[in-house]
Amino acid sequence: MINIGDVLQIMSSDRYKSVKHRVIISVSRNRVSVPIFVNPAPDAFFSPLKQVLENGEKPL
Repeated sequence: MINIGDVLQIMSSDRYKSVKHRVIISVSRNRVSVPIFVNPAPDAFFSPLKQVLENGEKPL
């Protein structure tokens, strides 16, 4: 499973940070999850976008 925040952090060369996700369990309320699945190729490679790199900046 890949979190979209992790992909955006890579593609933005760390300008946008992925947050740590945690679930707080409540005994008084039901939990609702809404998964959205996107299936990149198993050998997909994510890297920083050239558009976010400043002149001469190396991708992280």
